[in-house]
Amino acid sequence: MFAPCLHAANSGWLLYTWSDSKNQGGDLGQFQTTDAEGVFVLKAVQTAENRLKFCVRNGNWSTQYAYSQGEEGKVWLTGTDVSLGTSRSANGLIYLAAGTYDVTFNLNNKTIRFDIVNQEHEEYQMPDLGTDFLRGGDVSMLNYVEGLGAKFYTADDTQKDPLDIMTENGCNIVRLRLYNNPGASVTYGGNTYKVPEGYLNDADVLNLARRVKEKGLRIELSFHYSDFWTNGMEQFKPRDWQSLTFDELKQAVYNYTKTFLQHMVAQGTTPEFISLGNEIQNGMLFGYNTDNTRDAVSGYSIDNQAALLNEGVRAVREVCQQSKIVLHFTMNSQWKTNLYVRQLNLFKNRRLDYDIIGVSYYPFWTNERPSCLNDMANTLWQNFQKPMLIMETGYSWDPYRSVGRNGGQYKGQLELNGTPYNEASKEGQKSFMQEVNAVVKGNSHILGYLYWDPIMVDQKVGGRWIETAWAMKYDGSKWWQDGNVVSNTTWFDFDGKALPVLEAIKEAAPTGISLIEAPSLLSERNIYTLSGQKVKTPGRGLYIIDGRKVVVK
Repeated sequence: MFAPCLHAANSGWLLYTWSDSKNQGGDLGQFQTTDAEGVFVLKAVQTAENRLKFCVRNGNWSTQYAYSQGEEGKVWLTGTDVSLGTSRSANGLIYLAAGTYDVTFNLNNKTIRFDIVNQEHEEYQMPDLGTDFLRGGDVSMLNYVEGLGAKFYTADDTQKDPLDIMTENGCNIVRLRLYNNPGASVTYGGNTYKVPEGYLNDADVLNLARRVKEKGLRIELSFHYSDFWTNGMEQFKPRDWQSLTFDELKQAVYNYTKTFLQHMVAQGTTPEFISLGNEIQNGMLFGYNTDNTRDAVSGYSIDNQAALLNEGVRAVREVCQQSKIVLHFTMNSQWKTNLYVRQLNLFKNRRLDYDIIGVSYYPFWTNERPSCLNDMANTLWQNFQKPMLIMETGYSWDPYRSVGRNGGQYKGQLELNGTPYNEASKEGQKSFMQEVNAVVKGNSHILGYLYWDPIMVDQKVGGRWIETAWAMKYDGSKWWQDGNVVSNTTWFDFDGKALPVLEAIKEAAPTGISLIEAPSLLSERNIYTLSGQKVKTPGRGLYIIDGRKVVVK
């Protein structure tokens, strides 16, 4: 199913940097360098003692940016229109569009001459997917629900780690959401809330990342840039960032993103996908004035939002060069393809670098079946040459939440799953995911999906159901649990037993055994023996690699 796709960021463009550092080795003379995929050839003659450094899209990145729109003789260096040949002493980064150029730079009155040839840009696949696609869900609250006593069971009532149950049923990726300082309170709608302390923070996400990597799963890491839940309407600036100037806020985004990613890399859990913000189509990092209006020092305007996102991008490109950057928007009865195109064109005009368009799709909010994603993915690809990832989707399998068993009727968030279905059942949930699988397998511009929330189950205590709080709510004297609106949309029933929907996930997983003849191709992969022991350098034999059986010859 998974057809090759063009590079999502600056497809067909060459990237290089220069430096004013002294070169003790003298004139470098004429040489050429090729990027990791053999796409570009660069020839340069240095006639001065400046040392040249080169990098391509898959290599190391400078901390400064400049852009070209392909006009010969023009570049944009840190936002300034500069003619080629203008004297510059600062280090910088330049993109040159496809074509042949005879370019001269003058740095500190020393001339450096380049002849740049862009060969045909080849197509390539997103990493490690082959003919497969992404299937998984958000497990960010797993440590939390287990800490409250949750237990998970297979369909035949065997208690297991839910991650094992997911991988055994064809999952190959999970989503992990990161918050700045969970436990710091926010106020909106006349109420005060906070995320339960000790979860969804740096330590918790790092712990969970190690756990999921040990299972051979890929990671989609979502920076919320908030102490609390964010969505298309609410984007709460972290408490510690409330008093920052806008320049300080940009620096905070860069520092925070870079530092956490360095921790992820250091422990061997580099995320394959990274989303900067959650459902950010209306902006991000809002601060609020005393009259509850959004302040000027926020990502509310498109210019501010692009500037903040670019700082996150800069951190990702410096630390996780192979990771793919996702821009995540929601989809509802108003926010459909036309608004995506408008918003992404605004980002394009501001030269925002990213790889994947993330979509929150629910039949309840859109009143559309999964087939609606085909036209959307095709249109977005036609306009931006970037694939789609379904960042969220869900379907309720019971009309009521677990606490409805205590008496009364407590409806979930996805009541009867919208007009296309107007029902809530376990078989209906399975059928829905079969529809999603069919759409994704049939469209080469959709990478896969992440379900929300497969593991957010409740617990039964003393014969009564106790809800796993999505947040804590303050009633003026104490904090109390504010309920779980997705306990009837999970992949496990109210007793923690695997639901038929997992059969649909398993049906979509590829069958058979892959063959790899060059073990050198397996560096930095998740490799396990059939008994579950992780290995770094496999010999000949049968292994589990990224959740698939592979023969190494």
